[in-house]
Amino acid sequence: MNRYFQRVEVSVHKEFNGPWQPDRFIWQGDIYKILEIGRRWQDEDGEHILVMLLGGQVFELILATDQISWYLKPPTAPRMA
Repeated sequence: MNRYFQRVEVSVHKEFNGPWQPDRFIWQGDIYKILEIGRRWQDEDGEHILVMLLGGQVFELILATDQISWYLKPPTAPRMA
């Protein structure tokens, strides 16, 4: 697993024969409610899911399927030109 990913607790639901749908996650003691699910892809780290929160903030959640654990790729600060 990438050393920059942080382990997080994720609340999910799954519809019949559908993919896991994250609803919210806890990061640094705060609860983040997910409004929209975006792109998904698979690589050696697991299943990556882009999620959007209220206000348009986007996070990347990773489900490490070999461990059945969720991780977060912390957002980077916007760069100034």
